[in-house]
Amino acid sequence: MVLDAGAVVFIWIGHGANKEERLSVGQLVHEYLSSDPRGRDLDTPLVQIQQGYEPPNFTGFFGIWDPQLWQVCVKLFLENYI
Repeated sequence: MVLDAGAVVFIWIGHGANKEERLSVGQLVHEYLSSDPRGRDLDTPLVQIQQGYEPPNFTGFFGIWDPQLWQVCVKLFLENYI
């Protein structure tokens, strides 16, 4: 997932991301910045974040951040669908 925060672009890598996704996201973000009609700086900082290690300057964009949400969702899925 990509979060454009203006002065920085965050790249969030979830546990389920495969190798191809991990390797191609940099090119995806470069294309995104290149195609921005506002003429974005291609030297905009990119910050890669791993799921479970989200810093406050990232989580602050989402209001209330529950670091346990993923574990709860997986547990509920397993209980109800498997």
